[in-house]
Amino acid sequence: MSRILRLAAVFITGIVFLSGCQNSPKKGQATATAVKAVKTPTTPTKVPVNTLASYQALAKKGDAAGQYQLALMYFKGAQGASQDVNKAATWFRASAKQGYKPAIVAMITILRGKKNNANEFMQWLQKLAQMGDAGGQTDLGSAYLNGVGVAKDFNQAFLWLSKAVAQGNPNAQYALALMYKQGYGVKVDYLKAANLLLNAALQGDVKSQNDLATMYQHGQGIKKDMEQALQWYQRAANQGLAVAQANLGIIYINGKDVTRDNKKAFKWMQLAAAQGLALAERIVGQMYALGSGVAVNKAEAKKWLQKAVAHGDKQAQILLNKVSGS
Repeated sequence: MSRILRLAAVFITGIVFLSGCQNSPKKGQATATAVKAVKTPTTPTKVPVNTLASYQALAKKGDAAGQYQLALMYFKGAQGASQDVNKAATWFRASAKQGYKPAIVAMITILRGKKNNANEFMQWLQKLAQMGDAGGQTDLGSAYLNGVGVAKDFNQAFLWLSKAVAQGNPNAQYALALMYKQGYGVKVDYLKAANLLLNAALQGDVKSQNDLATMYQHGQGIKKDMEQALQWYQRAANQGLAVAQANLGIIYINGKDVTRDNKKAFKWMQLAAAQGLALAERIVGQMYALGSGVAVNKAEAKKWLQKAVAHGDKQAQILLNKVSGS
């Protein structure tokens, strides 16, 4: 090949995936986690027969658990009830107004992402958070952090995320770590961020595992430790996190602090590229063009570079022109 293509080596850290009150940024993406479903507690009123008629009777008497169960029947179209989302919402709402937690969770689930119901959604989310639900507190804190559904307010974000962190919620730990890393409403504190990420990572949170690995890799707030970095990247990559897979690929491409291994690099980059990560698609295309870690294949190089271009990678277009003209 007449021209040598350089492999880009830019490290990427985990995109912010906060709890559910937002559209995907990943992950940040920010991508969003729905409020965790809450198991229905013991029904306060004894239900004589598990039938549509029995729950209708209970619901009309104002029994919150009966209203919730009736709503579920309409929502699912089960046990003789015709599926009717509007009727379901009516009874979920009636139950939620009495403070029945499963119904509040149901209302949040139904209203999530609906712009016309944003105010009501936030009201129920605040109610859930005030009841001490860690998922609700995380979602509410994330909403304030990102300005989704409410005005951005770092003080409120810190307040609600801290409450959820006290209950060990990994999504809240990740979000609060972000605040400490970026200095959002608090003084930058990498050590606090690293400790929060470690707690979340130990619970299996892939975003935290990736970002903790990055802190070990660069010695942010903690002593630089490539062995630890590789272990945490590997954990996140094995769970399918594309940015962690790409980070591993770049580490093996660069060969800094580890032995360069283009075959390993290609393996991880290909996995990340298969998930549509533009940077990984570009690098896989470059590796096919160079025969780095894989046999030279101009057709495959073009295919992956085209994918990267389609996903908005501007450098990929330049490289595609070079490969096409070689």
